[in-house]
Amino acid sequence: MSDDAQWTAAGLLLHPGGQILVNLTTTDGENFYTMLSEIPDIARPAEGGPAEAAYEGQFWITALAQGPDGAVYACDADGHVHDNASGTWRVTPVAPDGLRAIACLPDGTVITGGTGGRVYRLDAGGWRAMAPDLGVWINALAGQGAEDFAAAGDEGALWLWQGAASGRRVELPTDATFRGLLRDEADYLVCGANGALFRGAGEDWADLTATGQDLYEMARYGDDIWLACGRAGAGRLTADGIEILRDTFVAYRIRTAGRYAAFAGGPSVIRHDGEIWLRYSYG
Repeated sequence: MSDDAQWTAAGLLLHPGGQILVNLTTTDGENFYTMLSEIPDIARPAEGGPAEAAYEGQFWITALAQGPDGAVYACDADGHVHDNASGTWRVTPVAPDGLRAIACLPDGTVITGGTGGRVYRLDAGGWRAMAPDLGVWINALAGQGAEDFAAAGDEGALWLWQGAASGRRVELPTDATFRGLLRDEADYLVCGANGALFRGAGEDWADLTATGQDLYEMARYGDDIWLACGRAGAGRLTADGIEILRDTFVAYRIRTAGRYAAFAGGPSVIRHDGEIWLRYSYG
């Protein structure tokens, strides 16, 4: 890539020690190039572009996840999954269309999905499609394990897989595009366009929508739920709605680990340690 490439921080993984793996993407208008680049110390300013790549290539990685064993999984816009679970990076064709979401669940289960409306699960025999076909783009995945996970996507679509049964749709009073999904204790939270936000389990769901700003991802941080609120910045869920905590950056992705919360969006990655906000910029 040229030295003057315009990088977008399209995703991240966060280590409990504060180190960050960033999904950096650039395009010339026709082709995409992705670089997974590490930030070992966010207090050190980035100059001259990204640090040495941990993994890179001419593809568009759309989402990242990390398993309990530390293995990194990434899905791309061509329907492939990239992973380093074997110690070296490999690429596996999974779907005939683009993948947009991937999740590593606490029991080690890995699931992915995207524009084709199918959820795919990795098992001993490889990747297999889960029934049913959701019929809409899948934008987010979350859960506890192979028999307890959820998928969310366009047109207010939220599907639950519980026990040995096939997925079933949760009927919510919205047609918003869902972008974020979080399993929090016994409940799921799902959020998306125009502030759509619901919490619940089974047939019991509460509408927590209290703002018109788009919501992208969520994560538990200490005793609170924090949110990536796009151009509005970083937010926190309160009894009265969404409180914006910091509006000086764009936040489309959020990860939390230990005492840290980190956000990615535009050319920047931001990390918070409970007191100080630090920015690492690529442009």
